[in-house]
Amino acid sequence: VGLSGPYSEDMFKEIIRRYTVQEIAWDSDVYKQQKLSNDSSAKDMAKLVELFAKGEFISQQCSDEILDILHRQQYKQRIAGRLPRGTAVANKTGTLGTMFNAAGVVYLPDNLGQYVICVFLKGHALNYEGNEPIAQISKIAFDYFISKGE
Repeated sequence: VGLSGPYSEDMFKEIIRRYTVQEIAWDSDVYKQQKLSNDSSAKDMAKLVELFAKGEFISQQCSDEILDILHRQQYKQRIAGRLPRGTAVANKTGTLGTMFNAAGVVYLPDNLGQYVICVFLKGHALNYEGNEPIAQISKIAFDYFISKGE
């Protein structure tokens, strides 16, 4: 079976190789048995995104392919919502019930660098306001890092 889209066969082979040779951090929260499944924290997600950004998740190629997917995110109201138009952002959003999340890499202009941001919010499903608080937090972080680079 051939792979379509941005995924490479090499990426999947490397993931399978790591599982086969047990090159896995089994003590990671990802693999712990928990009462709740699909459980994570903003800190865990930020670390995962940081691995992509540094090219350290599985391999450089795998990290690059994941970032390529995240750059194509169509839902731009959260991390990129209040950033200057054209700011490059590679991100993933998530919404489940009253949880509103976003994690990603923001690329600063003028080669000032990049930073990882992750925001998990709990709100009220009938009064959805998840986009705006995340956009505001993201703008505060952006302004902070811009001021440090000047």
